Amino acid sequence: MDLRVARTRRHITAAFLELRAQKPLERITIKDLAARAEINKATFYLHFHDIYHLSDTVEQEIVSSVIDRIEKPENLIFQPSQAIRELTGAYLAQKDRIDVVFSGEQRPHLVQRIDHSIRQSLYEKYPQWRDDRDKNIMLSYCIYGSYHAFMENRHYGVESVLPAICRISDAVKVLYEGN
Repeated sequence: MDLRVARTRRHITAAFLELRAQKPLERITIKDLAARAEINKATFYLHFHDIYHLSDTVEQEIVSSVIDRIEKPENLIFQPSQAIRELTGAYLAQKDRIDVVFSGEQRPHLVQRIDHSIRQSLYEKYPQWRDDRDKNIMLSYCIYGSYHAFMENRHYGVESVLPAICRISDAVKVLYEGN
């Protein structure tokens, strides 16, 4: 990618994150964003179709950086506590960006996108899992359950919440294997 293009995209993204921290996505205008990024509106439209395309691109970048930190997604089935530790660590590494981009009505999009990306990766590697009811239930529990349990209880501190979630996930794995 041309250095000027990369620099312009960085400026647009930085301006978007600043504005997004101040107001909901629906209230961000291209005019405000262009002024903040010190570009003209036409330059914005060379890179993105609209503010939602930009938001979607930034969301996907965050999701990709979270997914990249998960060494073996299949451990959500085989070693759930290890995978959940990696997943939680990945969320925490992107916490500032997640709190800005996935705030308000955008909050559910994060875990939905994470779930979709993990399943896509796993189904490529293990196509037989696509129709495996038990594996899909376990994936849903580990991805959605650990995320919501962590987010709803993080005020207790990562040091106490994460081990509890991991213990519960390991107990669910034992029940799952007893099937």
